[in-house]
Amino acid sequence: MKTLFLIILTFTFIACKDKEVDKTSLENEPCMLLSYVTDTTGSGAKFEINYDKQNLITGTTYAYTGYFGDTTKIKSTISYYYNEDKPSSISNSENENVTRFEYNNEGLLSQKTWYEKKTIPRQRINLEWSGGKIARVKRSLFERTGAADDPKSYVEKAHDYIELEIDAKGNLATLKRYSTKNELISTNAYEYDNNPNPFARLYKIQAAFFDDQEHLLSTNNRTKVTTTNSMSGKVSVLDYKFNYDAAGFPKDGFYMNQRALAMQYKCK
Repeated sequence: MKTLFLIILTFTFIACKDKEVDKTSLENEPCMLLSYVTDTTGSGAKFEINYDKQNLITGTTYAYTGYFGDTTKIKSTISYYYNEDKPSSISNSENENVTRFEYNNEGLLSQKTWYEKKTIPRQRINLEWSGGKIARVKRSLFERTGAADDPKSYVEKAHDYIELEIDAKGNLATLKRYSTKNELISTNAYEYDNNPNPFARLYKIQAAFFDDQEHLLSTNNRTKVTTTNSMSGKVSVLDYKFNYDAAGFPKDGFYMNQRALAMQYKCK
């Protein structure tokens, strides 16, 4: 069960050396997120971000205590690798699940591929840019046609895609999801506060997209999302509130589909 849990965790939060993933200038980040917990009673998880001397993210660690209602402890570490100070790959602590990045001639992220056991492709996303902003992300999955341990046995199949509208502040304003048949599935419209999003830098590296966390690409924190289902016409609205410290950074909030509490920062 532990092995399966770590695989799921890795594919949820990760995204060996290539080029760039839109690195945010440290000069614009007076404070960087160091850690948070999901439960202040100690029965949840603690998340930590590690930085090197150049303040590049080198790893993230999730440590669970009593997650299954007993004294079981589960720890998962994700390592980040760079080429010329630019993120190039991510792998879990066992170095079994790896995500590799590829870039276009302008140095913008163009492709990200997830592998099991280092070489078995499982998922790929292709990014399209407009005016220096991500405009469309296409996802494909891999179907096995032969031996399970042979990378050549896996064939890439187009799956679905999303279109993103990013506003002048750098916030994701609208996201549209489409099926493989180009049918509009749903539309998300977002609203934000005016405070810095502490996860923006990390998510730009981790981003899996298609995880309902695309808003973490934004400069500010999502406060409201209105989702319209194109098939049924149903509209749902979710509101999010945050507590902030004196510098305007969130002390707690709702990120990654869970509460982030007791958020700690490294400030200049």
